[in-house]
Amino acid sequence: MSSAKRIVKLGVVALFILGVLTVAPGPSLAQGLLEAYVYQRGDGNQGIVDQSAAASWAQIYQNGNYNEAYIYQAGEDNWSLQAQTGSANRAWAASTGSSNTATQIQLGDGNALGAWQYGNNNFLLQNQIGSDNLATAWILGSDNSVIQMQTGLAHISRVSITGNSNSVNHIQFGYSTVLEITHVGDNARINTVRFGF
Repeated sequence: MSSAKRIVKLGVVALFILGVLTVAPGPSLAQGLLEAYVYQRGDGNQGIVDQSAAASWAQIYQNGNYNEAYIYQAGEDNWSLQAQTGSANRAWAASTGSSNTATQIQLGDGNALGAWQYGNNNFLLQNQIGSDNLATAWILGSDNSVIQMQTGLAHISRVSITGNSNSVNHIQFGYSTVLEITHVGDNARINTVRFGF
């Protein structure tokens, strides 16, 4: 099977998994309950959850070797999930505020994700399938939504939002595409799709 067909099939599977994860309601937590789970299979993996957030939930799942994952949550009612399959992947997520959601998924090798959310009611989804991809998101404000999806090799996506009620959807396919978005203001809708061949 050609590499491109394999990547497309992995992409379809990952999108299905993402659909299930993002449509399913977040865990229902009792008042003040903190939950954190770390599942790892392989060698040399590191997973850390640091929470000082009431009624929050965090989970790290790693399958492969030499992966690193870190979740930090402060505030209340925050929800974070990191899932990595492959080797030498890195994921970092920080949420400060209330009712923020962060989902980071990587399939492949040598990928890196970074996310910072400061505010309330923000939604973040980062998904990478392939190798040597990088995605970062900085969200300062409330009621924002950022979705970054990259399939292929050596993509870079950097998103920075300052404001409220903004939405960014960024999708990249192929290889070696770069997109950087910086937005300051409220109520913007930014949608991009890029192909690199």
